[in-house]
Amino acid sequence: IIAAIRSGKPVRAELIHYTKSGEQIWVETNLVPLFDSAGGVTEWVSVERNITQRKLAEQALRDSEHRYAALFEDAPVPMWVFDNVTGRFLTVNAAAVQSYGYSTEEFMALKLPDVIPDSEDEYFRQVSRVTELEKNVVAQHSRKDGSLFPVSVVSKPVQYQGSAARFMVALDVSAQVRAEKEVQDYLFTLQRAADATQAITWHH
Repeated sequence: IIAAIRSGKPVRAELIHYTKSGEQIWVETNLVPLFDSAGGVTEWVSVERNITQRKLAEQALRDSEHRYAALFEDAPVPMWVFDNVTGRFLTVNAAAVQSYGYSTEEFMALKLPDVIPDSEDEYFRQVSRVTELEKNVVAQHSRKDGSLFPVSVVSKPVQYQGSAARFMVALDVSAQVRAEKEVQDYLFTLQRAADATQAITWHH
């Protein structure tokens, strides 16, 4: 500020002031020089505006973003945000990195279809078109090593850095699918045993 004043240039700054009671406030200060006919500065005009509420709102927004960023990064299940038009990954959490085998940098070079087999392209198009919260959409996802596993997702459209995007939670349901298959196999075995018993009884 002092350097600008010495050079005779207008100054705009946001400064902390203190009221008579000792309360801290933020003030936007605009200093404009007035010149004489010879081009010398004769005086300065100062316009000040209390911007405390705006600064408090900005700080609250930063605090909120930090809290949600921490929750996103530390979540125990894979989460990511992808571009709603291109499908490009915009951010992923640590659980996604661990589950899918890609590094964060590798994820940023991928698009959503890269973790969904070619047969699931229509699934990507359907997810991108949904405008409300969608739950329990199950599809086969692919890890970096090419292995496939069933995933149940919850997704929701969001704005990310000014662009239309989609937030997605991807839950590996392999254990659930295996358990369901085991139950189905067991029921099938029971049915075969019942059929065989009925056939033997009918034969006698």
